[in-house]
Amino acid sequence: PWFSNWLYSHSVDSDVQVYKEETEQTDHEQLENILAAAHEYNKELANSRVSLTDPFVAAADSDGSDVSYEETLSLDASGLMCFIDIPKIGVYLPVYHGTSGTALEYGAGHLEGSSLPVGGENTRAVISAHTGINSSKMFSDLTEMKEGDLFFIHVLDETLAYRVCDVKVILPEDTGILVPEKGRDLVSLLTCTPYGVNTHRLVVTGERTEYSDKVVEEAESSKDDVGTSQWMLAYRK
Repeated sequence: PWFSNWLYSHSVDSDVQVYKEETEQTDHEQLENILAAAHEYNKELANSRVSLTDPFVAAADSDGSDVSYEETLSLDASGLMCFIDIPKIGVYLPVYHGTSGTALEYGAGHLEGSSLPVGGENTRAVISAHTGINSSKMFSDLTEMKEGDLFFIHVLDETLAYRVCDVKVILPEDTGILVPEKGRDLVSLLTCTPYGVNTHRLVVTGERTEYSDKVVEEAESSKDDVGTSQWMLAYRK
């Protein structure tokens, strides 16, 4: 498993490089149009009544039939929309449209029906990933995240910073807490818990904060505060 995780990390590094090259090769005006379309999608979403479903149950078999959703915030046909970067637990994952089995096998998935991860008031993007699989840590160590910790969304040529403001454990059906809150710019990270049991869901929510060199330094220094990795302990036996 450790070697598999190392291979996966190198695969992600390759994906990051491809994404950066695609972004650099895309006209600036086109990038602005892609972001504008994503913000407009979020506005329309906020005015609709969308019911969120647990990404590890009902949505796991989704075929991604909503063409407008699949095409929004896409540079190519890979389904990749952004990257989630959590320095404290050493996680850097691609985020794909939807939470199908395929999406969650290769990285994190964006919960369809939640806001797209481009920031803005009255938004809450929900990003899900597995815990406890032997091929990669994914979100296995999300339990180490505490209020005040930082994570980042790398989307197109922008980086958005979020500071953890809430950590909750909920039942799979309690998706009502994942809806946007008026005037707030939120991103929730979601995974199964307890480790190896998976009867509940861990939700780590961050609120948008200013992205700066100081914030990056703070996030990098938090690596020293990480406790013992559940994933490493599980596969050390």
